[in-house]
Amino acid sequence: MAPHLTPVDDPAGEFRAQIAADRRRTRNKVLAALGLVVLLAVAALVATSYFDAERVIAAERPRTDPIKAQYCKILDAENARPEQSAPPGTSAVAPTKVTVPDAIRLLGFFAPDYDNISRENPRGNADAIELGEIAWLCGDRSGHFAPDLLFSNFTKLYDGDAVKRYQRKGAQRLATAVTRLAYVVVARKKKFVRSAVNGENTLQPGHYTAQVMLYRLADAALMAEVTVDEDAPGIAALYLHQNRFGSGSPDEISAGLDGSTRLAFEATVQRLFKERGVDLALGYEDK
Repeated sequence: MAPHLTPVDDPAGEFRAQIAADRRRTRNKVLAALGLVVLLAVAALVATSYFDAERVIAAERPRTDPIKAQYCKILDAENARPEQSAPPGTSAVAPTKVTVPDAIRLLGFFAPDYDNISRENPRGNADAIELGEIAWLCGDRSGHFAPDLLFSNFTKLYDGDAVKRYQRKGAQRLATAVTRLAYVVVARKKKFVRSAVNGENTLQPGHYTAQVMLYRLADAALMAEVTVDEDAPGIAALYLHQNRFGSGSPDEISAGLDGSTRLAFEATVQRLFKERGVDLALGYEDK
């Protein structure tokens, strides 16, 4: 008769097997988690590379650096010629007619850090800039230049602090738009006093004195020039959020008067250039 084998319980062996199984499950979970981390890291790296505005702008340097070089030539041309002064009581140099073949229109309003509010002008062929900002662009980086009269789109591509906040799409859009630049409107600011509230309902008009030049970008050639020396209008229309007392905050009023003074300056410049036969518009809309 064959021997009959009766199973013998082995609690220690079962415990060891359970520990081994638990270790395998733990190892698999750790490997799966590490794989997910690696996958997410690669995805983040790809996304950062794709959405990084700084990379976009760096890739556009072969197109934008030659444009920057022309701005610097304009700066050299301005520094080499004497400043003009308007005769007392006048607003401009004698309105001799000049020939400028194109209508001068700004590229539009670009907000690369929040691109969905940008408003590009399809007819845009010009940038507007103050002479001090060209000096900043071309090497005087002692501090960021704060313009009062004219605001440049081109210099946004070289503002390292601002670029970090840009969206990739906005950076691409602006970098493409500046390749259409054919003219630069340059202001040599001499005096700019903003309009201000004097008392409760009295407006103290601002004043602006500046030379404003139209340059052709391709060869840094001066096309036309006017000299502005005027007070801002004595009436200003402001759009404010009323507080419970029925008036706007002092900061809002100040900002609104800043804008109205600058718009009055733009209107004066446009009128003076028109007297010289130049179709120039400094607003952002297609006109």
